Amino acid sequence: MPDFPADAFVGTAPWYARYRPSYPRALFDHLLARLGPSAKETLVDLGCGPGRATLPLAPLFHQVIAIDREPEMIVEARKQAAARAITNVDWRVCRAEELELPLGSVDLIIVGDAFHRLDQKRTIASARAWLKPGGAFANLGSHPRDPHAEWQSAMAKVVAKYRRSLVPGETPATEKRSNVDIVEGEQTLVECGFTEVQSFTFLVPHVWTLESLRGHLASTSFCSNAVLRDRAADFDRAFAAALAPFGPAYEDELLFGYTFARQPSPQSTERTA
Repeated sequence: MPDFPADAFVGTAPWYARYRPSYPRALFDHLLARLGPSAKETLVDLGCGPGRATLPLAPLFHQVIAIDREPEMIVEARKQAAARAITNVDWRVCRAEELELPLGSVDLIIVGDAFHRLDQKRTIASARAWLKPGGAFANLGSHPRDPHAEWQSAMAKVVAKYRRSLVPGETPATEKRSNVDIVEGEQTLVECGFTEVQSFTFLVPHVWTLESLRGHLASTSFCSNAVLRDRAADFDRAFAAALAPFGPAYEDELLFGYTFARQPSPQSTERTA
């Protein structure tokens, strides 16, 4: 299990809520269609952050349980929920590995850009226990499609001078992830007994500004304001100077996706026995 410090995201919650690009509606529509029309009673979000995936899905479920180990994230999530008049979410400060739920009580479990921070096999085993027959587990993720544009390289050079070392298992958003991660994740889900395991991707054009790029970095564990501290002003000057030749708009393509895994029903288990 990755050993993330308890304060890895201290001070990042407001920046996370404002500057992390939203998951596309098409992803949620696709996920819910795959889940099926009748399974909309209970949703659980493990590592919910400020509600980036929880809040768009919550109105479609009767009850929602959303947890995060960072108290500041839950405070921000509650603010975001209140602003949207969403009242059916039970927000909890809790580690995914310590959560307790009734067996066979959940229709959909999601993890959004946080699975790398969890004890994956333990989390998957818990998901198998909590899900109803026919329910599903979905691991959501996002990253740049190709992080090697000139402006991205210029930004990365500045970030490299100021960032703190990553904790094991974390991949910075400025680095391209390979399909190996997806394939390995699919294999783990199959090995743990899930069926219908498959991954889906959605490519979304995105235009950054200097403000939103800086805000996005402030939402990370490796270049937050808590990490920069008294170097923040120097970082801002260097950051703006490096990106000035390429601005004021910075075109990007963001790759969003999810890996779907179905909890088998007793009937399907009997047929494959």
